Formats: sequence, structure tokens, C-alpha cells
Amino acid sequence: MTHHFPIAPFFFALLLAASFAASATITVTQPPAGETRITQGQDYAIEQIGNPWDMDGPSDVVLPESKNLVNETFSNGIYSLETTSNDNLFWMVWPGLLSAFRGLETGERFPIDTGNYRYLTIKVRMSELDGSSLSENQPFIVRFFEDANRSDPGALIPPPGNTYEQWTVISWDLHDPGSFFPDLSEWLDFPQVRGLRFNPTNKANVRVEIDWIRLTATPVAGTSGTVAWDDNAGSGPYDVFLSDGEFDWQVVDSTSDTSVQVDLSQLPASDYTVIVTDGNTVGTSPGTFAVNDTPLLNLSVPDRKGDQARAYGISETGNDWASIDAGDIAASGELANVRFDDPPGTLAARPTGSDPRIRFNTTADIDTSLYRMLCYTLEVKGPRDIGTGSVARVFWGNSLPSLATSQDIVVNEGINEYCVGDLTDMPTEDPADDWSGEVEFIRVDPHEFPVSSQCTSNPSPGVCRDIRLDSFILAPFHRSTGTIALQWDASDSDDDAVISLFYDPDRNPDNGNEGLIAQNLGQQVSGGSFSWDTSTVPAGVYNILSVIDDGRNATLRYSTGPVEVINDVVFADGFETP
Repeated sequence: MTHHFPIAPFFFALLLAASFAASATITVTQPPAGETRITQGQDYAIEQIGNPWDMDGPSDVVLPESKNLVNETFSNGIYSLETTSNDNLFWMVWPGLLSAFRGLETGERFPIDTGNYRYLTIKVRMSELDGSSLSENQPFIVRFFEDANRSDPGALIPPPGNTYEQWTVISWDLHDPGSFFPDLSEWLDFPQVRGLRFNPTNKANVRVEIDWIRLTATPVAGTSGTVAWDDNAGSGPYDVFLSDGEFDWQVVDSTSDTSVQVDLSQLPASDYTVIVTDGNTVGTSPGTFAVNDTPLLNLSVPDRKGDQARAYGISETGNDWASIDAGDIAASGELANVRFDDPPGTLAARPTGSDPRIRFNTTADIDTSLYRMLCYTLEVKGPRDIGTGSVARVFWGNSLPSLATSQDIVVNEGINEYCVGDLTDMPTEDPADDWSGEVEFIRVDPHEFPVSSQCTSNPSPGVCRDIRLDSFILAPFHRSTGTIALQWDASDSDDDAVISLFYDPDRNPDNGNEGLIAQNLGQQVSGGSFSWDTSTVPAGVYNILSVIDDGRNATLRYSTGPVEVINDVVFADGFETP
């Protein structure tokens, strides 16, 4: 079921009442003075995406998919938005479009294991645009979808009526059948969920603020703490709350005990004071529960960009496609005013038809078994409109009239990097046209917008859908012929965690076929890099598994791209080279 817990005005009233009953005292003895450290609950965004939903930046929310929202901003860890319609929404996990390539999307890359992740918890506040309180209670509806088909969604029952004028925590138990709208799918009906959407209000002109969102697993040992108190004048019943200073969250309701276990697994890292009340008297803890900051590690080598230092443009043409110039381009079509100095290192142009295209200068055939990772950086001016033409496609083959055609790649507003990953996984219009063999030609079509009448009569970059291509990098896997420097970014604000690294031929950490690379590297001492000696590792393609552990929380994450280990390499010139 859902729960919501508003903040402190309730306790101000209790404290006032307590002043008239000075002889009654509730003394909280646990947690004692100081900090009592608590293990943080397992969180989907931390463990799977590698980025907690703490609203510290735009990458926490799938901003291109927001609807009827304006002024979406991220400031001091708060995601703020303003609604322009009663039909407003934002996505945390986007499943992608059924007819388009979904390998870029969070939901496809990191599906949610419904059996593991059980509790959805949100800290939210709302107001009128002028800051005044809303006059009506607002529903806060969450919808979830198994996949991009979105044909059988589920929806969570809205919390009890609330205007959310103060910071409020909402929580659902996703394994409780009573949490869902009747006759709709339940969370456990799906083994995995690839879409998670929020409709916070049913009104226009509402300011909504989100502090954090957590999707957490069933509590484990260490995520709970003991609360104990003495009452010199009564016997309860007692309610117990946790407070971060902005909200008070009820964790125990009407107990006659004076010692209870409270679970903090749904809460993010922070310090929480305990409040105990019998409805007349209030006691607060002398110390706090400090929820541990879960350590986090993201590998940058290897990753899904591949080894860009050995990219096709550098290795085969001698001209780096990471910065586009005229020598990189063999031909273009339905593009006018093509230039490479606006800004330098980019191709900028104005389309003259609905099929603008850019073919690269492939001076040697592309060995698709080697060059497998594709990343490009593209801007299409004007607002996104997928139905009209905000889709790019990649073409390849050996006959210009009949090139293989990739599935549509959705083009978002602004300058964005699109990392397809392994092209052997790229769906094509004809399944027989996979990324294989020797390829003579490769081409990118940046969008499919027809030339508008406004572009003809009153041209501007936006209405004419001008393009800007900053890079087009076709790279091999990261490779080791003896050693490779594995690199990462790691964070843990309250501990010096230790790092262990493994190589794995698959992406299953539980089947026992992992090999140890290094163990118990100091988070600070290792400096974000380790030279892996692969001379005794069997040749093959491996995923790198990282484990970062601070003694309370451990995070396991795989690299987003593989390492190819090659041994006994002798090249035609008689020298072994990387």
C-alpha cells in the first residue's frame, strides 16, 4: 500500500501541548548521541545505472520524454518543473519506441528486476507557481511498463489526499497487491520492467519539486536500527518517526513497546533524527541514524565507446573522424552550404530535401569483426518531432544503391552523443543485412524532415532543420596484447572503499567463471587506474566486473564495453605492437 508523511507542523502542535504537561517526558535513549551508522538499502539506480536518482543533474531524468512540462531545472539536488497541462509526466526509465533502435535507452540497457526491487519511495513538494499552497489534493500516479510495447501497463494507487505543500515522502510496496489499480498489471506480473513513468499532478501551472527517488530491494541485515525510549508518565501507544529536518516519516504506528527496530533501507544517505510521540508528548533522539553512502564505481576503460585511439578514421585513413573536416567526407546528398568551420571540426549544413546524407571517406574496407563500436555526436536544429523526421539512420555495405539500413535512431534536441555500442547488435530493416564481412561504404542520414514552407519563405536554422555533425567514431573493442590500463571513477563520501576487479566471459556474476584481476585496491591509493597483466589470461573477449566495498555496502557493476585479450601477437613487420 502507499504511505505519505508530511513534515513537522504536526510536531510543533505536539510540542506546544507538551508544554502544558511538563511532568510527562519521553526520553529517547537509542540512537545515542553521535552517529549510528546504518547500511544503505540496495537501490536500482545506483546498482544498475551507476547514477543515483538524487537529482544532482539532468542525467537522472529522461528529459526528452517529458510532456507538458516547462522550466525543468536541477539545482542543489532538486529537480523542479512546472506543468502546462493536467496531462503532465516525466520518465525515470524510458523503454524506447517499438519501431526504433532501443539500445540507447535506460530501460533496454538496464531493465528492472521486479523480483529484486520492491519499494518505490519519493520525496516531493508542490505549490502554485507563485509559491502559495494548492487548493486541491493532488494525485501522484506512477505507471510502469514491461517493455516498449506498453500494451499492458500497471499503475500504482495514488497516496491519500495531499496538497504536498511541505516536503512529503511517498512510498509503495511493489510486492503488495493492494498497491495497484484494480484490473491493471501488478509489478510481479512482469519479470522485468523497462518503463517507469510519473504523473505528479492533474493540474496546469503547478510547481513540482523532487528531492530524490529510490527503487529499493527487500531490506537486508544492517539496514535497520534500534530505537528505544523511556516514558516517565505513560504507557503509549507510541508512534515513531524519522526526520531529516525537512520531512518526518512514520515508521512505527501505535506500539505499546518502548524498543523497536526501524528499517531505513528506503532512505538515501543522510542523517536522520528519531522522534517518538504518544500524541501528547514528544521525545527526540540525542543522536542520529547515519545511512551509509553506497560506494559507486563506473569504468571508463573499457566502455561502450570502444578504443577510440584505434578508431577506423585514425588507423585506416590517417584522418581522425573525432573532428570532422572535408577530407573525412566522400560525398553528401540533399545538403547545401556544407562547411567545416562553424565551429571548426564540425560538418554544418542546411538540408535541401527529406533525405540528407553524409558518406564517409573509407579509403580501405571496414573490417566489421574489428570495428564494432559506433559513437557519433549530432545536432538537428529545431524541436524534436519523431513522427515528422527526428530519426537518424546508419547505412553500410558494398553497393551504394542497396546499402544495409539500420533501425531508426531517435534524434533528441540539442547536441547529443549517440553511442550505439556493438554494431553486431544493431537491428536492421532487413535482418539479413547485419554488421558482418568487409564493408566498403558507411553513411549516416541525420534526419528525415521534409523541407518546410517556412524554410523557403522565412529560413532559420530551426525551421530549416540545419544539422551539425561533430564526430563519427567507429572503434574496435579495447584490446590487450599483454597489459591494459583499466580506468574508472569511484566515489564514497564517508569511507575509503576497496576495489576488486574481475574478468568475465559473460555478464553473470553468479556462475563462478570469473577470473580475478586485482583485489582490495584502495579507493584513493589506486587513483582510478590499474595495469592489468593479461599475459596468462586465455585469449578471448571479456567483460570487466568491478566490486567496490566500504564494509557496509558493496556495489557490483560491469563495464559497458568489453576487452579483447590477444596473446602471442606477431605482426607482419616482426614487431608486436598494441
